[in-house]
Amino acid sequence: MQVFKLYWKLTRSKWKTFLLYLLIYLSVFALMIGFRNDSATHYEASTVVIGVIDEDHSELSGLLKDYLEKTHQVVFYEDAHEMQDGLFYQYLNLTLHIPDGFEEAFLDGQGELDYQGNQGLSASLASRNIAFYLEKMYALHRQDPQLGLSAQQEILLPILSQQVTVDFSQSNQDQSSFVSALNYLSYVIMALLTTMISSCLIEMRDPQSYTRMLASPMSAKRITLELLLGAGSFALVILFAFSLILMRFFPAEIFSSQGALWLCHLGIYTLACYTLSVLLSHLVTRFRHPKDVLTMLSQLISLGSAFLGGAFLSQSLINSTMSRIASFTPLYWYVKGNTLIQTGTFSELAVCWGLLALFTLAFALLTMYVNFHDLARHQ
Repeated sequence: MQVFKLYWKLTRSKWKTFLLYLLIYLSVFALMIGFRNDSATHYEASTVVIGVIDEDHSELSGLLKDYLEKTHQVVFYEDAHEMQDGLFYQYLNLTLHIPDGFEEAFLDGQGELDYQGNQGLSASLASRNIAFYLEKMYALHRQDPQLGLSAQQEILLPILSQQVTVDFSQSNQDQSSFVSALNYLSYVIMALLTTMISSCLIEMRDPQSYTRMLASPMSAKRITLELLLGAGSFALVILFAFSLILMRFFPAEIFSSQGALWLCHLGIYTLACYTLSVLLSHLVTRFRHPKDVLTMLSQLISLGSAFLGGAFLSQSLINSTMSRIASFTPLYWYVKGNTLIQTGTFSELAVCWGLLALFTLAFALLTMYVNFHDLARHQ
């Protein structure tokens, strides 16, 4: 295990650089958690702004708009693109599209609304209130079809006021904060691994050092495996450290029934970032100044993926063209998987895991191809 020990010796020699990166990321992480934890107070002191497009113009849509105007600030739109811009620039917390024929479909038990919101607590609570309103309206209709919609709303108004208080006092705030922390963590893990693992592998694969290792009694296969093992163990340390941080700040979510899914999802994503880091180290060694190229590529890939993939901004606010571009990055599917763990099905989450596994396999195969040509060049 000489090469493995040498890798960790080199990693320890870079502890100052690693500590600097870690402190920067953790400081932002802690500030974000503190800001999110205060969001309940901000919610109580502010008004939720909802953008509405009504294409149905029915009695039910009118009653829904009346209810929303009593509890929130409502802005009515005619153009969907204009309303989407309001959500993107955060003039709105939530957008609501009432399609034509909604009342008729709703009374048949099939009506659905199209609403989008940001990652904040305000949008989460408002969307839950709308869903609760429609659920109870339909239940009253099923119970007494002869009771008019207006009469149903008069019965529901006291219940709806209580529901706002109950939802607010439960775990919506923590869940929103937890998912936002996980999404931000996707950027941190990608940036740390592509910076630290790749930089160490670059020095280990320096032409002179690598040639001396190949001239040793150890086989090229053994050298490669020990390098991968050293880099992989570093990735495991990072994963374990951030898992402990999540357990410290979000014990209710980690030790819940979904806790294993959150950690498994994070582990699969970390594996994809690990193989990406190894691939980058093989690619940049072909340049004259590999460390400078690595720094540029690492920041470009991690920051670009984070902005386009939804680590900093809700994926619902990113336009379709950017989303299609971001779908070619593992970070996009990690963030999407976080949403699916909350609101999707296990089969949908399994698709995300499969795509992350394909990214891992693709990075590994490309690394093997580049490594094969590097070995042929040194022999």
